[in-house]
Amino acid sequence: MNMLSNEKINFKRLEENTFKEMMKLGREIIQEELRMLDKLILDYRDKEIFKPKDFQETTLKTKLGEIPIARRRYKMVINGKVEWKYLLDELLEIKDFGLYSQGIVEMVQEK
Repeated sequence: MNMLSNEKINFKRLEENTFKEMMKLGREIIQEELRMLDKLILDYRDKEIFKPKDFQETTLKTKLGEIPIARRRYKMVINGKVEWKYLLDELLEIKDFGLYSQGIVEMVQEK
């Protein structure tokens, strides 16, 4: 937060800048948590069933703003039929509907 610019310093600006920085920090914390969860899933998944294939970029829409993530995609073969799974999405109960967080879905439902 740079308060030494040519902009007028007042409490409103201080409050707004602090809010923006905290939202940014929150998004960064969530990104790191998601990376750690993804690594745990990779390490502890059923290795006979779920074969890691690649990463797919997407963006989660959250109360803190949009959070870009790279989800690991797994290949699963059942009775000769190939299915693709995002185990991180399943763990976090993230639905495919635009990848909105449950918090955002609840906010929309309340209105």
